[in-house]
Amino acid sequence: MQRFRPSYFMLVPTMACQASCRYCFARKQGEVMTQETFLKAADFMERTGPLEEKIHVVFHGGEPLLAGADFYEMALPLLKKRFGARLSLSIQSNLWALNGPEGDRLLELLFLYDVSVGTSLDGYREMCDSQRGEGYYERTTAAIEKLKKYGIPAGKICTFGRENADKARRVFEEAEGSYAIHGAVPSLAGACAEGDPLTLTPEEMARVYLDSYEACREDPAHARISTIDAMAKACLRGESSLCTFRACLGRFAAIGPGGDIYSCQRFTGLEGFSLGNVMDDPTEATILKSPAFLRLKEKQEGMKEACGDCSHFSCCQGGCLYSTFAGGGDRDPYCSAYKEVFGRMKRDMALEMAARMKRQLTGEEDKVEDTPLLSMAGDRPHPYDRRMALERFREAAELGKKRGDLTARVKELKEEDLFTYGRNRINGLFLNITYRCPLRCSHCSANTGSVDSKELSPQRFAGIAREAAAAGFKEIEFTGGEPFVYPGFDRLMELLAEVDRRGTRFVLRTSFGYDIPPERIRSACRLFDKVIVSMDGDEAFHDRRRGKGVYKKALENLRLAMETPGRRCSFGLWAVLSARERLGKEGRAVRDLAEELGIREVTFRPLLPLGRGCGARMETLEDIEVRIPRAFRPRYTCGIGSNMTAEPNGDVYPCYAWCAEGKRLGNLGTEDMETILGRGDLFRYRLHDVDSNEKCSGCDVRYLCGGMCRSWVSNKQDPDSGDFICDKYSYYKRMASLADLPAEG
Repeated sequence: MQRFRPSYFMLVPTMACQASCRYCFARKQGEVMTQETFLKAADFMERTGPLEEKIHVVFHGGEPLLAGADFYEMALPLLKKRFGARLSLSIQSNLWALNGPEGDRLLELLFLYDVSVGTSLDGYREMCDSQRGEGYYERTTAAIEKLKKYGIPAGKICTFGRENADKARRVFEEAEGSYAIHGAVPSLAGACAEGDPLTLTPEEMARVYLDSYEACREDPAHARISTIDAMAKACLRGESSLCTFRACLGRFAAIGPGGDIYSCQRFTGLEGFSLGNVMDDPTEATILKSPAFLRLKEKQEGMKEACGDCSHFSCCQGGCLYSTFAGGGDRDPYCSAYKEVFGRMKRDMALEMAARMKRQLTGEEDKVEDTPLLSMAGDRPHPYDRRMALERFREAAELGKKRGDLTARVKELKEEDLFTYGRNRINGLFLNITYRCPLRCSHCSANTGSVDSKELSPQRFAGIAREAAAAGFKEIEFTGGEPFVYPGFDRLMELLAEVDRRGTRFVLRTSFGYDIPPERIRSACRLFDKVIVSMDGDEAFHDRRRGKGVYKKALENLRLAMETPGRRCSFGLWAVLSARERLGKEGRAVRDLAEELGIREVTFRPLLPLGRGCGARMETLEDIEVRIPRAFRPRYTCGIGSNMTAEPNGDVYPCYAWCAEGKRLGNLGTEDMETILGRGDLFRYRLHDVDSNEKCSGCDVRYLCGGMCRSWVSNKQDPDSGDFICDKYSYYKRMASLADLPAEG
């Protein structure tokens, strides 16, 4: 049944634009969306968007930044408040406004509200300016440099016109980073009519794609072409993530400056394609009955009928609905080009798979570089990602050798790291709702069952969850103690079911190792987004720590939970094991159990010297094999200042391992979350890193290690104190010696 449930909304605040791109299908003029229209648009998005999925809002145009800083100062906070952690913000812009008088204000807004940025940059300077106008390349790249100072990367789209259809290989060779490719296609607005010097023929479109593909395949570590990666992934998995190759109707919506609704940004302003107007408060039902939607649906059905017997249909779904309208038939006019590219990829992928199978059968080494297409498809780590990780690793190893004042490069890297994750963004709230527990695990860091467990009411815990979701926490973990024995747990679940999560995930951590009413387990599985179960190795090892029969009961409850009808949650296993145990039979037992049950998430953590495990010594890394992490980023901190932990009585601390005197941030029983966060005490901990610590600052591997966890310093009043024993130096020194090896070394 056809639905209209878009999760991607393209907001077009203005159709005006300063550029003169030769193949543009927009009108390049028009008024700015009013606040009244924007608020109605937000209502429409909330009314028609999916209830639990991410809401992606893309500001498009025209040139969206011409709406001005005042518009975004109004719109961005309202969207954040409306959708919370569900919201993903991005903008597609030529970026020129960042060079103008409002540039600094706009940059600050993009940074503060974590707006992903995309821009159009057609390859190298000469090619770009020939298609988009003299000076375009220089103005856009100047703005990209400004974004870099805020740690905001700019995704790039390279459009190929007919005059440059043979330049795809050169574009790849001169590229830095990742980019997408488009072809100049026919326009319903008439800007790219047949015979226009920029509109590609099917043969030229095939050449752009195939030349790009072959260049990637020959040197996949040089750069990424996201379009080629997505097409390769479609060949491997039989489904595309690109809107060009998806049945897009009902999944996307564009809202023009005056409130008119369209199925795609390309249709904006075209007569006969409006699905309604937000000012009329349309519903899904009214949209589905609109003449424009019925017209679009008929065309999409015609594409399915025309292409349904094609062997590549699962990869392209008949192509682009807009292009099909522009082409005037029932097929995307570039159908033959897509067939040629998908056919080539499928052939090459089959050959790679066959060669890999042969190597496995003959016992030969299976090297990643032998399967570049499978790497592009995501079956193996992408060579470009591995190269970038190695380059960052080498730079961190070299920078660590420097002494004295911070170099400008280190400051730049830190700012990039901080800005990438967003100022004042908080990952998780660890909400200990009780310290009661029927078990007495020998390694319990919370010393449960032996400490005071004064608890807040279910109403207040639910209120905290509501406030945390409104503040944009990515995750709330309900833990303890054993949450299931909290006296008001059933009532708490009822109240949590009414909370507007705004995209914040609710996670439950449990031992599952005792008798729990089956309906309570099932209710939890229908409420929480994830349930994490503690499983420390095989049955003998687990019971030795947690008590006789605990493993068997935990497994029994876990199997019951996984069979819950209508469950919402996924499952994860959590094991507290030393490094040797992880590599030994205990770790294998946990991984084998996860594979048996179909659980994809397995987390291993070391034994901590806290609670009943306070006598434990922090594990040594001396005998652990070192390797370069595949997704390495320079490390400056243990992460303090990015999470919060709350005790059952509401006391809040910066870390579950640092509930020390003087570190209390407030009390959620007497204060709301906004008040506690507003004081900024949590975020100030982010200033304490390896360069501020008196011991770490002189260490040559500090940017590989990230420094000692602040919770283990002897002087609890000084997070930069050097009074701790470091047993990680030799491990990271051995890691630093790998800096000159290739990525797989």
